[in-house]
Amino acid sequence: KAWDQFCAAERLDPGVCETVAPGNATLEVADDEATAHGFTDTEALDYVQRSGDKGHALKTAQSVAGELSAALQFIANKL
Repeated sequence: KAWDQFCAAERLDPGVCETVAPGNATLEVADDEATAHGFTDTEALDYVQRSGDKGHALKTAQSVAGELSAALQFIANKL
């Protein structure tokens, strides 16, 4: 979800980057595993709240997309 949001915001074709990115096969396996064995957003939030760690913020697709955009901007500013 985060990748799709990032690519949409930056007007990038997600398929192009996914096919040429080093380690893409590993990411696909990790995504499959997370889908099969991961937590729902609600379950993850419930766990974080029960842990008592008030300083921990649960990452969302939206927050990760924002981090990707910030990284892209940082790289672009270095060029």
